[in-house]
Amino acid sequence: MTQARPLPSVVNAVAGTLARVRSAIAPASRLRVTGRLDHRGPGAHVVWTVANDGREPLTLTQLVVHDRHGSTAAIDIEPGVAVKPSQRVALATELDWSVLTARSIALIDIVGERHPLRHGELVRLRRQLHQMLQGSPPRSTSSARDWLYGSANLAFGMVILGLGLFMLLWVIATG
Repeated sequence: MTQARPLPSVVNAVAGTLARVRSAIAPASRLRVTGRLDHRGPGAHVVWTVANDGREPLTLTQLVVHDRHGSTAAIDIEPGVAVKPSQRVALATELDWSVLTARSIALIDIVGERHPLRHGELVRLRRQLHQMLQGSPPRSTSSARDWLYGSANLAFGMVILGLGLFMLLWVIATG
């Protein structure tokens, strides 16, 4: 006697089988690299988030930036950072302006294998940098009332300072 199975359970079984086959033939080392600015403005750092989706640990030794003009900037990671399977690691680097013109960015592991930053991530990071450079200065949260109080305090302070100076000169002159 045959047994009828609902369609969702068949789809789930096929999807599970495909996932197992994909993980079996997937490369042993696979990194996902993303980059973002830690804050806007002077002193910003690029924070690289590295996730190891592979089955083997990797040790990262270098960050390489290739720009559009053919030159390469390499940033050594000393000591090398070990990323275990299913682990995420954050690396912070000084903001390198070569990222603005980068054609590709990759992390190099201890055996020399390149783990590139996806093109979409690179475009997003460059857009963040351009916004930071073109952005307006930080907004002030002070109101018009605060400005008036500050101006009045400054004027009152100048009057008191002027009176004090006048009295000092009067005392010196009359002696």
